[in-house]
Amino acid sequence: MKLLNRGRSPPKKGDEALRGMSIHNLVYVASGIGEELSQRKPQLVMLEDYSGGHGPNTSILAQTGEVTGAAKLWMFQQGIPWREIAAATLKKFVAGSGAGKKELMWLGAYKRWGIDQATLGDDNNVLDGYCLARAALVLLWSRDVRAHVTKSDLDTLKKAREGGAPRDRAKKLKKGSVWDAQS
Repeated sequence: MKLLNRGRSPPKKGDEALRGMSIHNLVYVASGIGEELSQRKPQLVMLEDYSGGHGPNTSILAQTGEVTGAAKLWMFQQGIPWREIAAATLKKFVAGSGAGKKELMWLGAYKRWGIDQATLGDDNNVLDGYCLARAALVLLWSRDVRAHVTKSDLDTLKKAREGGAPRDRAKKLKKGSVWDAQS
């Protein structure tokens, strides 16, 4: 999100057809994401799936889609695996319930990992990022060190979908693949 807030070029004629940001901004953001991923070389990237796009954040859904699409394309080209998880599933993983306000996620993160607003600041996006990273760790650990993984976590994270897979693919994961949380 920090990349979205800097380097904005003035809009050019025709940019409104892109429904979000100018192509210059999209290239800037996508190359920034690519550079970060190249340096960090993650084993797995966990993304929050698109929300329904209602409420006060409707206007940024198009920008989020463009940026996420560029990031997915870059990860696909570089062979970096990713999974997508619905916001309600992430909330269930962290707080035990997929319903409720964001405060429940803060409480869940504190109870599970000792993380609070004094540690992360009060930005809900940072909290989401931290919790997504924790979900990715559970999936990675489930392959090697089962002592760190609970059955409840694995059952919840089964709903995370393999990057690039259609939405109905989550139930059809191959046994033993990198995406199979129980292998």
